[in-house]
Amino acid sequence: MPAINEMIDVTTERSVAFLAHIPVLVFYLLMFIALMSALLAGYGMAKRKKRSLLHMLLYAACVVATI
Repeated sequence: MPAINEMIDVTTERSVAFLAHIPVLVFYLLMFIALMSALLAGYGMAKRKKRSLLHMLLYAACVVATI
């Protein structure tokens, strides 16, 4: 019986973890921060004559990882 009870507990924990999600406000704040940082990065790169491909790729990777 303890094994069946433990199996039911694990199934319940898995179901609760599946239904848990990030609050909508946190998602919107992440999007806002990503857009603001993109604006600042674009403004900073606009002053240069030549854009750095490495910096653009690293910035894009950081934004994607954040979202």
